[in-house]
Amino acid sequence: MAQTIAGTNLTSTDRTPSGFAQIGEPWMDLPVKTNSDVIPENENQDWKKPVITPLSPEAQSWIYVERVEHELTKIRQEAEEAYASDKEIDPVPESAYEEALLLAKILFDSAIPVPHISWAEDGSLGFEWRPEDGIVTIGIYGDGLVIYCAFFSEQRQIEGVCALSDTVILSGFLKALSNFHF
Repeated sequence: MAQTIAGTNLTSTDRTPSGFAQIGEPWMDLPVKTNSDVIPENENQDWKKPVITPLSPEAQSWIYVERVEHELTKIRQEAEEAYASDKEIDPVPESAYEEALLLAKILFDSAIPVPHISWAEDGSLGFEWRPEDGIVTIGIYGDGLVIYCAFFSEQRQIEGVCALSDTVILSGFLKALSNFHF
């Protein structure tokens, strides 16, 4: 069945699947414009580029800590399942998880990348990084202490134990850690 629109016959095959004619079709006698007609090719086209707004430091910190918290949730479940099946494994105390979150905030403030986090059969949580030619670990037992160690292929070694609240010693280690290439 053909319809007459603006003096032109329009058949059902001239319609889109939804039943509406395409805008700018020749039968409408409307000019068809393209981007090159509207904006000359040499003109600034920054409007086409996506706008990326940097996150605020608060948002970045929240994301960092959320990633650590998510990993700790998975680790908690895994460690509890292992302890339930083998009582010779020491359970990871709740205080270790709390200290791990506190340490995550300190790590973010020190511009240290998110670590690989794991648990050990001795009831500790481990943070690990693998910079070029080395390994860096931090162990947390939930007793308020941080055990840290860094080994490198060129036989350099940094190790120590400090209280999580001892910001002078801990910040010195983290400053050294931030100089490594991850």
